[in-house]
Amino acid sequence: MIEQVVIAKRIFMIAERYSRQTEPLSAGLAISLFQDAVEQLTWCVAKHLDLDVKDSEGFVSLLGKIERKSEEVIPQKAKILELNKSRVGFKHYGNLPASSESGKFRAYAYDFLVLASQRYLNIDFEEVSLASLIGDGTIRGHIEAAQAALTNDDIRKAVSEAALGRFFLFKKLDAYLPQVDDRLSDADRIFEQIPEVRGHDVQVFHYLTEYLGDVARFNAAALAGGDIGEHLYFEHTLPSVIQFSAGNTKVTYSGMINPTKELAERAIKYVIETAIRIESTVQ
Repeated sequence: MIEQVVIAKRIFMIAERYSRQTEPLSAGLAISLFQDAVEQLTWCVAKHLDLDVKDSEGFVSLLGKIERKSEEVIPQKAKILELNKSRVGFKHYGNLPASSESGKFRAYAYDFLVLASQRYLNIDFEEVSLASLIGDGTIRGHIEAAQAALTNDDIRKAVSEAALGRFFLFKKLDAYLPQVDDRLSDADRIFEQIPEVRGHDVQVFHYLTEYLGDVARFNAAALAGGDIGEHLYFEHTLPSVIQFSAGNTKVTYSGMINPTKELAERAIKYVIETAIRIESTVQ
């Protein structure tokens, strides 16, 4: 059951990205995907209620059977029927919706997913984790460990595991970006050979190395997609990770004494969503 809810949530997230674009075609794709997310959850509810349905059962018919079984009206029924009608108009007749329509239907679909999950499945849709959809075993393992630690109120371990997940996530991106050789900063020794400069602590290449490193990290954030500000926030907020030549890692907090539960929850969600987004384009 939870697997279908996970899929519904993932489809909703993809639709959400399309819905924030201004192109009319993107709005149509968003509306189609919002309806797919709604239908995915609706079929999950039908199976949970053990309804007698056909594989070819229509969406409206399915809603009716759920209502008769549960003896109550489907939440947000009028709105999701409007969503379904708009999807049919786009998918079958090529009617491009206005860009503003996708925002409205995003709210309709989200409200239905939240309310239906809680009412029929006793599941908090917001709390459904997409960690199982992360393909990379190392990243997924750290995120699952972070979630387990958070459940046990071990906030420091949860934040550490999230930081490790982020570290290995961005390490995957390093293969697609030029690397800055840290030895470049050693070139500053040349200035010590110049009498007029010697003793003035000239560090031109040191600053250049730091600058290029910042550019590389910014490019990695851009390649990862999503909100660049969010990427930079976690780069400065999460503890740093060092990986030694043997492959083992060390998490360093550098002054962060008591990480908060809010940081752990936000970091876990961020790594999951970023990992899934990256894996859709980068193997």
